[in-house]
Amino acid sequence: MPDFDLTIAYRVSPFLSVSAPKIFNDKLELVTACLLSFKEAIKGLKVKVYVIMDRCPKIYEKVFKELFENVDIKKLENNITGLGYNMNVQTFLLQLEYLKGQQYSEIVMFQEDDYLYFQSIKPMLEFISNENVDFISPYLHPWIINTAWKKFIKNRIIQNKIEWIQIPYTTNTFMTKKNILLEANTFLNLYYKTGDMYRFIILTKNIRPLRIDLPYFRYRIGALKFLRYYLSLREYTLWMPNPTIADHIAGNPPAYTELNELERIKNKAIDFLNSLT
Repeated sequence: MPDFDLTIAYRVSPFLSVSAPKIFNDKLELVTACLLSFKEAIKGLKVKVYVIMDRCPKIYEKVFKELFENVDIKKLENNITGLGYNMNVQTFLLQLEYLKGQQYSEIVMFQEDDYLYFQSIKPMLEFISNENVDFISPYLHPWIINTAWKKFIKNRIIQNKIEWIQIPYTTNTFMTKKNILLEANTFLNLYYKTGDMYRFIILTKNIRPLRIDLPYFRYRIGALKFLRYYLSLREYTLWMPNPTIADHIAGNPPAYTELNELERIKNKAIDFLNSLT
């Protein structure tokens, strides 16, 4: 029997996104701030962490080893696949390989390095234990609830004072189950073709090209190139929490973190980094 609550594949890059908050001086500060919040979010859980480092300086390894137990680190110095995949694809495929092959837990999580956590992820673990829950994002996506994508919301469930909203797609930070990775392995390995968008609108069966009342027709038509997977895979469910459990602070402008809070967490990260020297 697996004796861990959760296995995490955490991918990290030292390159600061142009959309990252300008308050951070470098990516190390941002990553450390997010890691400190994530450490609090998994408090009380027994977790195994795989870290995929994309051309990171040695200080990143020191930060992870200081913060987490049960850590395995894989360092990528260049594009070792020889297939022309960008590093984003390469790191996702390594995450997939580690999580579907590990024996530590049935519940697994793909984690990017720019998510700031506000609370424990225990509600995610409790909700994903439901049979009809396949994937969970920790992020209440404003670009779903505040745009025409909201027409694709299929269901809402209240559990433990959180409203779980069924959505069509998310980013590369999500929780799922090992058996689902094995079920959908062939399709998930096509990430170099699908990206985030097509991956999830196929898995959640959100093409529906004949529904002209639904928005984003070009995305739904574009997804038809993966029609055989749409037809062969079962329909999977993907959910997000309200209120949000985390904020995506670099991929987009932070939706839930004020400037004074960013200043506070940056200073906390700097203090932690100074303690390592």
